[in-house]
Amino acid sequence: MFRGRAAEQLAGLAPGQRAVLFDRCPHEDLVRPERVHLDPFGHVHVCQGICIGNVWKNPLSEIMAVYDADSHPVCGPLARGGPFMLAQMYTDVDEYDGYADACHLCYCVRLALLDRFPDYLQPRQVYGQFKNENITG
Repeated sequence: MFRGRAAEQLAGLAPGQRAVLFDRCPHEDLVRPERVHLDPFGHVHVCQGICIGNVWKNPLSEIMAVYDADSHPVCGPLARGGPFMLAQMYTDVDEYDGYADACHLCYCVRLALLDRFPDYLQPRQVYGQFKNENITG
């Protein structure tokens, strides 16, 4: 599995696959998540770097109650058609570019979307972009 920043460094070790093959998220249930990740800044993630709320602003129970994958600009496309759909919606990805796996493609697309969806793709440290971040994100 080629997740996060390591994907950029390690992806060349695996044979490249066509982006079009990654039409679902193989590791997370983004529609009905049974687990989430919580980072030190209070961000709640359905997968590392994909934020659905912040516990310093709203209780976790409320975040989970109002979470709707379809209305989330990143989770919606991922739930409907995986990393390839996310790439098709927002980037100029070539369906024949070589990606190590679905996580590698997803990370590359999200990295390109950081400035477009800063409230949903955070903290930037997940993407190797370090800056001072206060507790309210």
